[in-house]
Amino acid sequence: MDNELVMFPVPKNRMQDVIDLLATPADPRAVSEAVEHDVAHGWDDVNLRRLWKDSNPTQREVLAYMAERPDIEVTSREIAADLKLAKGARSLGGIIGGMARRSQNHYGMTDLPWNARWVPIDDDNPEVVNSTETAFQMSHDVAEIILDAQQRSTR
Repeated sequence: MDNELVMFPVPKNRMQDVIDLLATPADPRAVSEAVEHDVAHGWDDVNLRRLWKDSNPTQREVLAYMAERPDIEVTSREIAADLKLAKGARSLGGIIGGMARRSQNHYGMTDLPWNARWVPIDDDNPEVVNSTETAFQMSHDVAEIILDAQQRSTR
């Protein structure tokens, strides 16, 4: 294949998609070890970038929120309060559920690329006594890729 340049009109709103496509190897066997490297729960660089690219604005806010706090556990109530989600922590069920379904149906991933666990709600509010919430923790490696994908999508 020659490297002759050709002029090809691209709609401005699709330019980043074309750049991302050109940044991937033409031959799948040419994918570097770094790209194939399991970053978290079976996720690699390519699928993490797809997760960002395919996410809606609210999902991206949640991804960016966790990525800006690598290796720190954040609770569903913290995320909801800081992002001012309309239905509070209950909003995260739909937001993360949508990412989970897409991840399984489109990328073949059974887990999301961060850790999640139930934690007791430590609150004096009698309405939440003996209740739990979800705590999320995104690794530094995953966060780095998500933040890079975010930066590239704003160019």
